Amino acid sequence: MTTPSNPNSTPDTLKEQKRLAENERMRLWRLAHKNDDNYRLRRNEREKLRRRKLVKESEEFRLLESERSTAYRVKHPEKKKQTCQRYRDTHKEQIKKYGKEYQAKYHQINRKRIRDRDLQRIYGITLEQWDKQFESQGNRCAICGTDKPGKRNNWSTDHNHADGEVRGILCHTCNMILGLSEDSIDRLEKAIAYLQNPPYRSIREPI
Repeated sequence: MTTPSNPNSTPDTLKEQKRLAENERMRLWRLAHKNDDNYRLRRNEREKLRRRKLVKESEEFRLLESERSTAYRVKHPEKKKQTCQRYRDTHKEQIKKYGKEYQAKYHQINRKRIRDRDLQRIYGITLEQWDKQFESQGNRCAICGTDKPGKRNNWSTDHNHADGEVRGILCHTCNMILGLSEDSIDRLEKAIAYLQNPPYRSIREPI
C-alpha cells in the first residue's frame, strides 16, 4: 500500500476541508442576510418543521425538547407573555375565526354535558332520563299543559323536597305555585275552594 506524498490530499483531509469551507460560506451568507426579515422567517419556519418531524419520529428527542422548553419558560417567564401577546396581535382575525368555529361546534355539546352533570348532581337523574320524562308529558308542563317554560325560558324540574324524588317537569309558574304552597295539598285544596267561592261574594251587595 502506497502512502500519499502530500498528507493534505488524503480523502479524510479533503472531506474536512470541504466541510470547513462550506461552513464558512454559510456563515458569510447568514451574516449578509442577518437583517433580512424574510430570510429569518423562512429559516425559523424550516427549523420548526425540522423539530416537529424529530418530535414525531423520536421519543427521546420529544422528551429533551419538552425539558428544554420547560426550563426556558421557567427561566424567562416574561418571554412567554411577550410571545403570546405578539401572536394575538398578529393573528387577530384567525383567533376570532377559530373562536366562532369552536363555539359553533362545541357550544351545544358543552351545554349538554354541563346540564347532564348538574341534573345528576342535584336531582340524581341523567339528561337522557330527563328528556324521556319530558317527552312522556308531550313536551309540556305536567300541570297546566303549556308548551312555554315561562320565566328565563327554562323548564323547572320538580322534585319532592323530603326525599329528593323527581316528580315531573313544570313551567316556572306552576313550579312557583308548588314551592310557595310548600307542597301542601290541604293548602292547595283550600285555595281551589277559595277561588270557586270567594267569601266577599256572600256579603257583596247587589248593584
